[in-house]
Amino acid sequence: MCKNHQRTCKRRKKKTSAVYYSFCFQKTAKVSCRQLDLCSLRNVKQFAEQYRQESLPLHYLILNAGILNSDFRLTEDGFEEMFQVNYLAQAYLTFGLILPMTSTKTNRPPRIIAISCESHRVE
Repeated sequence: MCKNHQRTCKRRKKKTSAVYYSFCFQKTAKVSCRQLDLCSLRNVKQFAEQYRQESLPLHYLILNAGILNSDFRLTEDGFEEMFQVNYLAQAYLTFGLILPMTSTKTNRPPRIIAISCESHRVE
């Protein structure tokens, strides 16, 4: 999440445990959580490059970040913050991680799970 969303940092530990718990049913699963600032496309690019350099397999990519702002804010990249976090940065991240996903050796195809909100309906 964005640096100015401090509640996220406080709940990071709890969310990390939830991710590990949700994959517990697979005895061989290796799950990792990493911090990523979606308000910075530079940070998203660095994140994807670092992951590619580590040559780790990627079976699932879960895109579950989202914010709802009542005020108009721009990111350091010049995009409206809610649009960048909820859509643009997640698409950019997916693009950056396509190579590790497609090169992962597995019996099943890799999965991208995108969860969106209905914030576009808020008036």
